Amino acid sequence: MLEVAENYVKQLPKDTENDQNINLELYVSRLIYENLIEVELNKTLRKHEKDHVIYGKTKLDTERMYYIGSQKIKISIDKLLSIPQYKEKLIKDMTGLIKEGFTIFNTNIPKELIDSIYTINKKSNNENKKQ
Repeated sequence: MLEVAENYVKQLPKDTENDQNINLELYVSRLIYENLIEVELNKTLRKHEKDHVIYGKTKLDTERMYYIGSQKIKISIDKLLSIPQYKEKLIKDMTGLIKEGFTIFNTNIPKELIDSIYTINKKSNNENKKQ
């Protein structure tokens, strides 16, 4: 099995950053590093998504948006989703972000809601192209 893995890695393109052939050790360490980065990014995103909309072009380049209530405290995403006027504002703001090319990374906002915004935005873009 080790031989199969080494043969696979030998077939990979040359490492353009270091101008060297990739060996199994380098390949495995890169996979581990990329996985660790992904795990840490997800931890950070989950930590902030309770009361922020997390958006960005990539997970490495995110921004956060939050809402303040009348008592000058952050309103949680759950509460925003449960009160109709807050939910409308949240949808409007997310629609604007998506139109600007951002991705919404929150897992605490129903996927169906975010997908519907993407679908509406895509239809709107297609209609604008036809005109």
